[in-house]
Amino acid sequence: MNITQSKDIHLLAQLNEEVHSMHAAMYPERFKPYSYEAVFEAYKAKLDEPSNIFLLAEDEGQAVGYAWVELKNTQENPFKYETSTLYVHHFCISSKRRQKGYGKALLQAVEDLAREHDMTSVELDYWLLNTAAKAFYQKQGFVEMRSVSHKLL
Repeated sequence: MNITQSKDIHLLAQLNEEVHSMHAAMYPERFKPYSYEAVFEAYKAKLDEPSNIFLLAEDEGQAVGYAWVELKNTQENPFKYETSTLYVHHFCISSKRRQKGYGKALLQAVEDLAREHDMTSVELDYWLLNTAAKAFYQKQGFVEMRSVSHKLL
């Protein structure tokens, strides 16, 4: 398996379809239907920002997943200490390739990238109905530290 930084917006936008469609099915009131063109343009804009990095996981020349991460530095303020966090916006392994170690390897590459940039933590979130994601992240040592609630009006 090979994990590299990628700027192949076409491939990244294609890889996003599966996870985006899953979220749209779980939360149709919040997520728009998948649009390759819209995702392509969004990723294109993010690649222009040096704090955003896309990692591509490949096996035998085939893309198996990707991660979109952002280097975030927050200044100390009266409420919180300064933080340097690598935030995972998107993390996806193709459903046909799950349970084969690709996710674990990609997440390890995310952690390695955080260390290379002197980040003190890796943070991410997932949707509550995505119980597979919750189990995967817990197995990789992530612990919950915040819960967000909403009320539809």
